[in-house]
Amino acid sequence: ARGALLTQFGSDLVLLTVLLGALGGVDGPVLFLYLMHVLLAAIFLDRKDATKVMLAAAALAGLLMILQLGGAPFPRHGPGYYSTFLGIKPALNSHPLFVLGQAGMVTIITTVLLMLILPIVQESRQHRRRIESSEQEARDKIAVLENLLDNLGAMMMVLDKEHRMVWANRVLRSRFPKLAVVGETRRCFDPAEPMGRGEPPRCPTCHVGETGEPWQGNFTLAMPGVTELNVFRVYATPVPSGAGGGNIVELIIDVSEERRVEHQLLEARKTASLATVAAGVAHELNTPLASIAVGLRTLRKACECCPRREADP
Repeated sequence: ARGALLTQFGSDLVLLTVLLGALGGVDGPVLFLYLMHVLLAAIFLDRKDATKVMLAAAALAGLLMILQLGGAPFPRHGPGYYSTFLGIKPALNSHPLFVLGQAGMVTIITTVLLMLILPIVQESRQHRRRIESSEQEARDKIAVLENLLDNLGAMMMVLDKEHRMVWANRVLRSRFPKLAVVGETRRCFDPAEPMGRGEPPRCPTCHVGETGEPWQGNFTLAMPGVTELNVFRVYATPVPSGAGGGNIVELIIDVSEERRVEHQLLEARKTASLATVAAGVAHELNTPLASIAVGLRTLRKACECCPRREADP
C-alpha cells in the first residue's frame, strides 16, 4: 500500500507538471493542484514519505519555472490567466518577478497550511495508533477468552431474546454439529420432544427473558445410539448488552456420569445398610442362642455324671 501510494502521488505530480506546462506555465490555472497534493501527502503518508512528495513537487515546479524563465518552447506561454483576470497588459506570465512571485506565494500558502494541518494530522495519527493498539489488545483478550471457553469442558452458548444463537463454544458445536450458530432460531423446550422431562417443562431462555432472573435446572435428552437418557444441568444467566435488549448465556454441563455414580453410591449405601441390619439381627439372635447352648451343654454334662442314669434312664 505504501509503494502504491508513493507511485500514485509521483505520477500525479508528473501529470500536473505536464498539464500546467500545456496550459500556460506557472501562470496556468492548475498551479494550486501542487498545493493540494502536498496537503494530501501530509495527511495520508507518514512524515518521511510526505517529505519526499513535497521535495518532488518543489523540484518539478522549479524545473517548470526554470524552463519558463529560460524561454524554452515547453512550457507553453499562454495568455496569462491571472493577468487577464486582473486586466494587466501586457501579460505578466513571462516576467521573471511575476513567475517568482507566483512560486513564492504558493510556497507561503503551503507552509502556512502545513503548519495548521500537521498538528491535527499528528494528533489524529496518535489517536489512530491508540485505537489500533486497543483493538489489538481486545482481539488478543477475546482470543484468550474463546480458547478458555472452548477448552472449558462444558457446553456454552449465547442467545438473544428471540432465541437466535449468536455464539457457541467448540464443545457444544462438536457435541451437537447440527446446531447452527448464526441466524437460526432455537425451539423452546417441549416435553413431547426427545429432550425429555424438564424442571420446569420450558426452555431456560424463555424464563430468563421474561423474568430477567437467572435460572438453573436439569434436562434429560435422548442421544442417538445411547439407550440411557443423558442428564444435563443448565445454568441460564442474563447479560445486559445495551439499551433495549440483552443476551442470555447458557452453561450446559453433562451430569449423566455424576447421576450414575450417585445412583451406584445410593445402591452401595442401601447394601451397606442391609448388611448392618443383618449383622444386628444376627447379633440379637446369637445372644439367646448362645445362652441356650451353654445351658444345654451344662444339662448334658450333669446327665452324663448322674449315678442314677443306668438304673433309671
